[in-house]
Amino acid sequence: MTETYLRFIPASPNFVPEFETIDTAVTYFQENLLQAEKVDFRLTGHNEFVDSGALFERIHCPVCGHEIPVESWDEMMERAYITQFQDTKIVSPCCKTEISLNDLRYDRPQGFARFVLETRMPEILNLPSDLQQNLEAILHTPLRLIWAQYE
Repeated sequence: MTETYLRFIPASPNFVPEFETIDTAVTYFQENLLQAEKVDFRLTGHNEFVDSGALFERIHCPVCGHEIPVESWDEMMERAYITQFQDTKIVSPCCKTEISLNDLRYDRPQGFARFVLETRMPEILNLPSDLQQNLEAILHTPLRLIWAQYE
């Protein structure tokens, strides 16, 4: 059985909202996405990679647009893991530009975060058009929307 998750993470990996705003965001999320199961959040002491699961496809350089081989990306991720993803700077293998693993263009959005707002969904569906914008206003930060599926 496939499980689908809808996640929001801050665009800036180290951003952690105030607890009061987290409670407000969780309540808003639940009230405006009625088909979602329980809305929850995770808060960790270090950055984690928030992936798209089985939706993961390709990775491209944000500077030159070339596709980055998954094998190269795996090696970069292993090096960054040593610092618990506090240092995600890399040199792109294609254009030799210093960038961040968080800034890579993942075909399905993914990224690094200490804070994750999430819910399990019965399926991928159209969201209310103002959901992300209103959550960004509540949490006082730009967010990245991540759909994830796991088998």
